[in-house]
Amino acid sequence: RLHRWLFGLLLAGMLSLALPSVALGWTDARPGDAVTEFDISPDGTAVVTQRVRWRVLAGRLHEFELAELPADLSLIEAAASTSTGTPVPITVRGAVPGRLTVSLGDPGVGLARGAVDVVLRYGTSLRAQGAIRSAGGDAVIEVRSVPWERGMEATELRVSMPSASRRARWIADDLDGVHATVTT
Repeated sequence: RLHRWLFGLLLAGMLSLALPSVALGWTDARPGDAVTEFDISPDGTAVVTQRVRWRVLAGRLHEFELAELPADLSLIEAAASTSTGTPVPITVRGAVPGRLTVSLGDPGVGLARGAVDVVLRYGTSLRAQGAIRSAGGDAVIEVRSVPWERGMEATELRVSMPSASRRARWIADDLDGVHATVTT
């Protein structure tokens, strides 16, 4: 009897390790690529587009949160699709200013393995946030993307600004790993 009990315990342990998504409701999903685009208007408002590709490796991805967003954001668009272009149901909730909870797939079901591309577009005022200031006759605009808990495969930050009467000057950045170019 002891042998049967030990064998049953060993079998149950092996199944829980081999089938973690079924046995424990475990999910392994991570953001792979992210692009944040800022389209800045002359009045200091901006339309921000956040694109992120989620890779679901095990289990089901039901939702994720974006934190440290502008408190004044107004959601313009929320869309999701698989890597083959099939639309995915998406719901965005913002119960707390500066945070969005993004739910993917049908309620209670989520998304199985594979990749899903999520696009969120919102409006905000960079001027109201204090992200635009004057420094020695130049305008300084500070922009940043949302923070991620894990490292990512690739990230991009794109900024589109209104035209000016003179060419932009680039001030060299001394941070290692940061490369930028200015085009007119």
